[in-house]
Amino acid sequence: TVSVLYWLRTLNRPTSITMSSNASPNTAEASRVDRVQLRMAELMERMKQDNPADPVNFLMQAMMSESFAMDVSSSVASPKYPKQLADRPLSIAVLGASGDLAKKKTFPALFTLFRNGHLPECTSIVGYARSKLSKEDLRERLTPYLPKDVDHSKFFDILTYVDGPYDDVAGFKKLDEHLRDREQELGFKCGCSADDGKPGANRVFYLALPPTAFVDTCKGIKGGAMPQGGWTRIVVEKPFGHDTDSSLKLAEDLQRLFKEEQLYRIDHYLGKEMVQNLTTLRFANHVFGALWNN
Repeated sequence: TVSVLYWLRTLNRPTSITMSSNASPNTAEASRVDRVQLRMAELMERMKQDNPADPVNFLMQAMMSESFAMDVSSSVASPKYPKQLADRPLSIAVLGASGDLAKKKTFPALFTLFRNGHLPECTSIVGYARSKLSKEDLRERLTPYLPKDVDHSKFFDILTYVDGPYDDVAGFKKLDEHLRDREQELGFKCGCSADDGKPGANRVFYLALPPTAFVDTCKGIKGGAMPQGGWTRIVVEKPFGHDTDSSLKLAEDLQRLFKEEQLYRIDHYLGKEMVQNLTTLRFANHVFGALWNN
């Protein structure tokens, strides 16, 4: 979730925060703090009952869970997106959608962003892979990895699936046709369209694929799935090669196809232990807990 939220926010950062009509910033903050304190009290009670061998790890794992993050996130504040992100439909294509990385990491992260209001209204998420799946099959595969006791239906409403190869531009032309249909539908529904009146959208291609497929996939995107009128972002998951030479070669190949500002390199485990330690320090320490409310 941290990785996906990072690259999405760096595309265009929100310019302001809007509050509900009945909530002031102080009210919102008090409500959030109350939820945090309540959940922490529940966790401390569970820890007393379970008596885990490693209390710190117990708290850390509990606080890093999706359900905890959702419970303590603010329900009265929502981001207001700048025109650059909201003036056209946004398509997020997850390539490698049938793989473990996508179902265990990428789609759950996108669900969290969607549920917490971090995705624009005119967003469409499309899975792409070689596997012959229907959108119902994909939803069934994803459900066990999404937070339990939470309604998934609205997220599934914006999720579709297209099958095709990674080394044939024809598959990406098929994906492009599907994306255009979805983008046109969203443009009419949400009232957002390109300034020139032509169908167009911003597109993010998230490559949840092995590095051996990066170059062929990017060639397919470049040759068959580029948007008209909007920007393009390519997100590649680690590893970026197996040594220095292969990493440099991969970077060189990708930069022949896309500009550096269009490329985002993601390591969803980068700094993981450091981030977890900060979370533990924040929520398990009464001194810092009182000072770091913001």
